[in-house]
Amino acid sequence: MAITKWDPLTDLATMREQFDALWPWPFLGRGREGGFVPAVDVYDNADGVVLKAELAGLRPEDITIEVNDDVLTIKGERKQEEKSEKAGVQRIERRYGAFERSIALPAGAKADQIEATCEDGVLTVRVPKSEAKKPHRVEIKATPKPTKAA
Repeated sequence: MAITKWDPLTDLATMREQFDALWPWPFLGRGREGGFVPAVDVYDNADGVVLKAELAGLRPEDITIEVNDDVLTIKGERKQEEKSEKAGVQRIERRYGAFERSIALPAGAKADQIEATCEDGVLTVRVPKSEAKKPHRVEIKATPKPTKAA
C-alpha cells in the first residue's frame, strides 16, 4: 500500500465541482449553462447612489432601466455575433444572453430624478437622495463652566 500526501486543496476543488454539479449557479457565470451577467459596482455617497455596470457591446437602446417599489432593475440582452465559417472559430469565451440585475435603493431615493449615461461600455446610473436623508454635520457647542461666586 502506497502512502500519499494529503492535499486539502485537491479535496476542496473536488467538493466545489460536486457542489456545482448539484447547483449550477448560472447567474455567477460558471459552467456552460451560465449566461451573460454584467459586473455591477454600487457606491453610496452624500449626494446619492451611483451604480456602474459593465455592458460592453450593448447600445443604450438595448438596455432598459425600471424602478418599482424602491428597486432599480437593469435589463438587456447581449446577442452573439454571427459566426463566419471562414473565420475558423477556435474558442468562444464571452458570455451572451438576456440578463436582469436588481438593486434595492435606500429610503429617500428620488426615483423620479434618476439619470443614466452609457460611455465606453460602462452604464452609469445616478440616483439622488432627498435633502432630509443627506448626512449633515452637527455642531457641538461648548457649555460655559459656572464661575464660583466670591
